[in-house]
Amino acid sequence: MVLMINDGPQSIRRADRRIRDRSLFARHNARVFQSSKCPARRSTRFNDIGNRSPIMKTDIIKTPGPDHPIEIAHTTNRVVIRFADHVIADTANVLVMHEAGYNPVQYIPLKNIDPKFLEKTSHRTYCPYKGQCSYFSLIHDNMESRNAVWTYEAPYPAVAEIRDHAAFYQDRPELTVTIRVSDNKSSCS
Repeated sequence: MVLMINDGPQSIRRADRRIRDRSLFARHNARVFQSSKCPARRSTRFNDIGNRSPIMKTDIIKTPGPDHPIEIAHTTNRVVIRFADHVIADTANVLVMHEAGYNPVQYIPLKNIDPKFLEKTSHRTYCPYKGQCSYFSLIHDNMESRNAVWTYEAPYPAVAEIRDHAAFYQDRPELTVTIRVSDNKSSCS
C-alpha cells in the first residue's frame, strides 16, 4: 500500500515519473535479457506464481551442417579430472566433440565420474543443435564449483553419442583437467 500526501500537482508528477521509470526499467531489463549472447533464445514472461522469469524456447531444432559442423570422435587419450585434491574421473573412454568455431570438448561417460562429488542444479540451457542441457555442481567439504559439469540427457539424434556423457569447464581454477596423449593416433588435438 502506498500512502501519498497530495501537496499539489508536483507530487502527482513525481508519482507518475516513478511509475514510468519502473516500467522503463522493466522493459530495458527484458530487452537486455532477450538480446544476451547466450546460445538459447530466451524471453521473459510471467511464470506460474506471477514472477517474471526466463522461459527457454526449445522449439528450434537445427541439424549440424556446413554452416555449423559438429564432429564427435572417440579418442584413446586418458582424461583425469581432479577437484579438491580428489580424482573424480579417470578414463580413456572419452568422446571429443569438435563444434563449429569452439574449442574441442571432452565428454566423459557419467559412469566414470564419482557421483559423490556431483550435485544436480536447476540451471538449464538450450542448444538448437544438441538439445536441453542440465548442469551439476561439484561439491566436497566446503569447496564448491557451481555448474561446472554439463550433460545432455536427451540429445538430438545428430549428437546422440553424447547421451550418458558429461563435460567439465576446463577454465575453472578449482578443477584440474589433465589429458594424457596416448601413443596411438588420436582424434583429439
